[in-house]
Amino acid sequence: MSDPNRVLEPLGDVLPIVLRRLDVRTLAAASTVCRSWSESSETSWQQVFRLKWQDSMFELRQVRPSWRLSCSSRAMARRADLQVVAGTWHLMGTVRDSKGEMSTEAYCFFASGSLTMQGEAVHRRQDSNGHRVILHGNWQGNLCADIVALGGKRKWCLAWKEKIQEVPGAYHYALSSNTCACHSQVVRGEFRWLGRVRGTFDYVMERFCDCQSDKMRHQQTVARRRC
Repeated sequence: MSDPNRVLEPLGDVLPIVLRRLDVRTLAAASTVCRSWSESSETSWQQVFRLKWQDSMFELRQVRPSWRLSCSSRAMARRADLQVVAGTWHLMGTVRDSKGEMSTEAYCFFASGSLTMQGEAVHRRQDSNGHRVILHGNWQGNLCADIVALGGKRKWCLAWKEKIQEVPGAYHYALSSNTCACHSQVVRGEFRWLGRVRGTFDYVMERFCDCQSDKMRHQQTVARRRC
């Protein structure tokens, strides 16, 4: 039987270029042809990983020895296989309640490996008299399991409470977050106050900064937006 490495040797430097043009399923099959193809496919797998998960909220707890194995493990990962990546997330969107709509801008921060979240939000709306109303909220929350029928605990739920100085008690929010969450995603959910559903929200959630040391700078940014 002929050696596949010798048969495919004429491809030379063209092989990585060919592999980069393959879809993920075909790339996975090509990577098992022989050792040289597996080694040449690493650049392609690195691109796949960066495209899908580089700016995710989560990362694998254990480092894999190759990009191909990293992609495979990340695609099949369960909650126990992942940990939170430190960083700040920017949220912007709309909150709807019985009084109408409010535009919201917020920043929330996660420490490395921690499920807890802290954040600040600014809500703006016009009342029935046309006066501009601005409310400032402090967020405290955490990531937990999102338990759904037939879905087990594969997904995450981000839940937090918001305290607004002008309002007694606290608002409670919850949203589902897929374990494949990338650097930007649309998130939707509902919020409660005094045990009852009071409205819904739609946010665009984007990674704002990966550096824990910049947390205070982002809080100052929120403060400047209060006026």
